Amino acid sequence: MRGFVGAIAIAILAGSASVWAQYEPIPGPTSDVYGATREYRWTVYVPVLTYERREIAVSGPMAVVRSRRFDYETPGLRTERRKLWQYPEITCKYPDWFLPNECGVVWRDLYADFPQTTVRREHIDADVVEWADGEYRMRIDVPKWIWTPREYRLLMPVFETEPAPPHQWSRAEGVMLAEAERARGTIDANETAAAQTLDQALASLDRSIGMVEARGGDPSRLASAEGSNVDLSALRRSLAEERTEQLARYARVRLELNAAIAGASEAPAR
Repeated sequence: MRGFVGAIAIAILAGSASVWAQYEPIPGPTSDVYGATREYRWTVYVPVLTYERREIAVSGPMAVVRSRRFDYETPGLRTERRKLWQYPEITCKYPDWFLPNECGVVWRDLYADFPQTTVRREHIDADVVEWADGEYRMRIDVPKWIWTPREYRLLMPVFETEPAPPHQWSRAEGVMLAEAERARGTIDANETAAAQTLDQALASLDRSIGMVEARGGDPSRLASAEGSNVDLSALRRSLAEERTEQLARYARVRLELNAAIAGASEAPAR
């Protein structure tokens, strides 16, 4: 009986070994692909612009309008009556020429008008612009700006070859953007608003500089009524440089965002 049971056990083991050899695992990838998320953070700066009304004193030539009277001589023409000669004229007491009548001879003078050239004095009153050294005061708008940081966070799906660590809620400050297209629209809107704000400030500085130069002043050497110095040229250069720097920052953020979107749609090679 024991020999029979042993034979059965040997037969079962032999059968299982043949089945194990028949269903051997198929070779596959050395690692599995796991879905995960990656957090991106960007910080952009938005300008906050204010204007300060300043009274500026400009020293230089000033136009003064004065009323002047100018006398001048002009040729003219007049007539002069002169006596030429005398002529006899018979006059009678009675005009009907019937006799008896009383008649006589009267000598009368003959005159003629002769033209003569003369010099006539005239005058004219006119307003004359005269230039004089003085101080001219004007009011200009001087821009002031500060940069307010705004941080944006975006979670993008990625594929990893290792399991993702347990999820932990991030305590980092910033606006969480739900999707990539919304992130792109938000960053583009901030860039457009920043560029428009800076362009308005630059245009205001250009107008102020033009007003000062029109009065013969130096926009880089101005004195306010309070006694402080104002350099409009330096302000404009600084604002233009910061505008270029911030727009370059927006361009870098856009490139990083596009790279993150492209990377999220690609799976790693197996």
